[in-house]
Amino acid sequence: MTLASASAAGLVLMEGTVWSVVLGGVFGVLTGLAVPALIARVPEPVSEPEATAEQDLEPDRSTPIKPTYVDISRRPALGAASSAAAGLCGALIGWRLDLGWELTAWLLFLPLGIALAIIDAKTKLLPSYLIKPAYVVLVPVIYLPLVVAQDWETVKRTTLAWLVYGGIFFLMWFIYPRGLGYGDVRLAGLLALLLGLVGWAELIVSFYATFLLGPILMLVLNGFSIRGRQLPFGPFMLLGALIGLTFGRWVLSTWLV
Repeated sequence: MTLASASAAGLVLMEGTVWSVVLGGVFGVLTGLAVPALIARVPEPVSEPEATAEQDLEPDRSTPIKPTYVDISRRPALGAASSAAAGLCGALIGWRLDLGWELTAWLLFLPLGIALAIIDAKTKLLPSYLIKPAYVVLVPVIYLPLVVAQDWETVKRTTLAWLVYGGIFFLMWFIYPRGLGYGDVRLAGLLALLLGLVGWAELIVSFYATFLLGPILMLVLNGFSIRGRQLPFGPFMLLGALIGLTFGRWVLSTWLV
């Protein structure tokens, strides 16, 4: 790659300013500190009663016991780790997006995304207690400025991305529910709204990053054993979304054009 093409790629990649990077980083650091408290507020899932008294006396030891949300929130240094991760992600988001409604929507989702990644990694669950209110907040934040500005092209792209990306995950869940939880479907809808708001390149690269990096990382974490333990998919979706947002336009403009 020549110096000129590298410079052009950098212009395609970065649209944010110093202020948006600082805002994203500081916002991430501060809201990341609140992630443990957010996790602790999630109600525990209602467990089904055992069918017989014998099952009460002899619990199924083959199924690992999931930690409670309060236990997860009390992990040592979780607040510091969440703050650091959210600060880094916030700076990357601000590096990619300039000050505006797009940046606002992504930063509002940021602490929730960190919390969901932690919860899913520990419990293999994505609680609707957190995801459903996110729709209530993000849908108006995303659509109202577009409607006021009469930016119907972005409205159509965002909605179509929501339907297509969310529909793909719904179809996968419908065909093989054991391989994908419905929480993943709900999360896919949120990510589709955020990615579709920015552009098709970001959505497409996010999709491929999720489904390429996910299996590779699963193999690595399982010691390259195909029959290793099943890993949660939510963290890979969130990582794929960050990759798609940060590098999506650069990947398509540099390698596919």
